[in-house]
Amino acid sequence: MANADKLWEVVQSLWPVDEKWQTIGQIEALAPKGTAGINNSSSYAFAMLTLLSTFRRNFVVHEDYDAQNSINAEVVIANRNNGFWRHYLNSRIQKTY
Repeated sequence: MANADKLWEVVQSLWPVDEKWQTIGQIEALAPKGTAGINNSSSYAFAMLTLLSTFRRNFVVHEDYDAQNSINAEVVIANRNNGFWRHYLNSRIQKTY
């Protein structure tokens, strides 16, 4: 199982029942570095980037399409900045299911 999938299992299980939207910062707080044994900073950052990408995964829907498009563009480039998603900590997402 890929690290993004491991993080998503944790995020999904901890997502507040009465909350439709969460910020990316709140998602990071639900599943911080070290979650599911992902202790390497680069591996964690890439897992979060992948989790937040709608290009590679179908976990979330972004309220801010600029954030979504920017994250999607970053995840596919070879020399990507794995921590790019941190530019959007206040952007809101919701679960797709």
